[in-house]
Amino acid sequence: PYLAASFYYYPNLSTRQTFLRLTASVSPDSYKATRNESYISYKQTAVSVSTQVGYNFYNAQSLKIFASIGVDATYAKFSYDRYIEPSDSYSDIVLILPQNTSNWYVSPAVSAGVQIGERLVLHAGGRLTAVKADNLNTRTYTAGALYMF
Repeated sequence: PYLAASFYYYPNLSTRQTFLRLTASVSPDSYKATRNESYISYKQTAVSVSTQVGYNFYNAQSLKIFASIGVDATYAKFSYDRYIEPSDSYSDIVLILPQNTSNWYVSPAVSAGVQIGERLVLHAGGRLTAVKADNLNTRTYTAGALYMF
């Protein structure tokens, strides 16, 4: 799940060709993989603030097609644990207790989409981060619909 709220600013209200967007979001996520008796589980909660500059390439009153680029600042808290089953190479069970870590990171953010009428926006976007949790690079992709008040 992903929950976000955005504020749009149009420098020229008569054309609405260019816009500035400020977005705050929260995104909890979890993952668990198993193999035989072994498992690894991973939880992450991310809180982000993103600023983007956008441009409406097609800018009719009832339909707009846009792209935007900006910067995303995120605070992410990770927690994970692992249990590895005994095998021929292990004499005992290996148990790694839950670990917690958190990171701040800044990354580029891009999005594109369409606005239908005055209120409905369909969009897709993403960001690439430099954070590594358990040696995993993090990429985030979003897609969805939003209603403008």
